[in-house]
Amino acid sequence: MFSVYNPNSLMKAIFNDDFDSYWTQTSAAESLLGYIGLDFDGLDKTISELLGGVEIKVDLRGFANDMVTFRDKDDVLTLLIHLGYLTYNEITQKVHIPNEEIRLEFARTVRKVKKKA
Repeated sequence: MFSVYNPNSLMKAIFNDDFDSYWTQTSAAESLLGYIGLDFDGLDKTISELLGGVEIKVDLRGFANDMVTFRDKDDVLTLLIHLGYLTYNEITQKVHIPNEEIRLEFARTVRKVKKKA
């Protein structure tokens, strides 16, 4: 597997000290708002726990493998794994927020959801 990057852009970013997160500015990041807003089975509380660093048990087996069919909190969490917002530990069967960039995106999204409520 090969990684592709532009060395000139990388050197400019280092030289100009201009680093930013562009992944969270994609349409997938915006869709996070809709998924968290569903609040199945206390999803809002679960997201708060994830933001606090807690790992949450999730059952992946019922997921319909699409982005529109959600029956419960586990379906939403499973989709968030597929989108890269959560990391799944196969041994413990738990999810967590993988890094600070995504944790900040979750926090911004929760604030937006609460404003709409």
